[in-house]
Amino acid sequence: QLAAWIPMAAVAYCIARLFGTYLGGRIFTVDATAWLLRIGIAGLITVAISIAMRRIVWLVLTSHAGLPLGTRLFTQLVVPNDLLDVLFSLFVLALGHVFKVAVRIADDNASIV
Repeated sequence: QLAAWIPMAAVAYCIARLFGTYLGGRIFTVDATAWLLRIGIAGLITVAISIAMRRIVWLVLTSHAGLPLGTRLFTQLVVPNDLLDVLFSLFVLALGHVFKVAVRIADDNASIV
């Protein structure tokens, strides 16, 4: 599971940078939306690595490397927390896209006025 800690650290770093931009007063800016998108992508990568590493650990511990992916194996590898993490990451990713459109609209309005 150590492999999943690297993208988790990336998520924490992106969150810290996002709040740094917010504290700097740059809420509807391109860099804030970029950090939101990076959080969503890093979150999805973290979940994917966590699921893959769980499968590898399970196969190593049980020595069933040749077995097909069955129902029991699927329920042991994809737990409800994984689905919650995917939903959260997708929500942050969608929020980043919404903020990106908001930044474009704000820039268009600023150029008109």
